[in-house]
Amino acid sequence: MKITVMSTRSNGWWSSTSDGIPGFVTQTRSLAEIREYAQDIAALSGFSAREVEEVEVDVHVVGELGKQARAA
Repeated sequence: MKITVMSTRSNGWWSSTSDGIPGFVTQTRSLAEIREYAQDIAALSGFSAREVEEVEVDVHVVGELGKQARAA
């Protein structure tokens, strides 16, 4: 199961959404936490244990930070 997550940074938090899991909206302090949160949300959304275990997160940073990262 591959999930594309769109993340923006605001006031020290990463706000993330995904169309791959209905209702996926979360906030984390670091991008590293997003995979764990995505697995938890997938499990709560009714995906199988196998699908949840194999969650692969592709994070896309949007907004000004994303522009800076792509320009580097």
